[in-house]
Amino acid sequence: MRVYDFSPALRQAIVLTREAGLTESATEHDEGSLAAYTTSSEWLAEVGEAILQFGSREGKRVPTEVADLLDECLKEIGKVWPKYKPKPTSGEEAIEPPAGHDGRSRPLSITIGYRSPEKLPTCFSAQ
Repeated sequence: MRVYDFSPALRQAIVLTREAGLTESATEHDEGSLAAYTTSSEWLAEVGEAILQFGSREGKRVPTEVADLLDECLKEIGKVWPKYKPKPTSGEEAIEPPAGHDGRSRPLSITIGYRSPEKLPTCFSAQ
């Protein structure tokens, strides 16, 4: 299974979080997600957990752009740790690869309609 490097999206989300005035959360997230871990699997789980804790703590204060970047990260983490995979929002259908998929292309998500600004970002939905 191939997990694409989502660290640029994660770093950008942290920068945008600081710019939005959520400095304490950005610092906690930065320290935890960019630390050294024994295995890549352990790192993925820790980053996934940090993203969920951040979302739980900050809720609707998280800018949409940050939420979208963190959803990107969780989609990749969810390939290894399915419990972190964002759940499709209403109007969005997740398309899983067929049985026997060779792993060279990514699963697709198709969004129909638009996401309401009042709606909590998908990475922060109840688990």
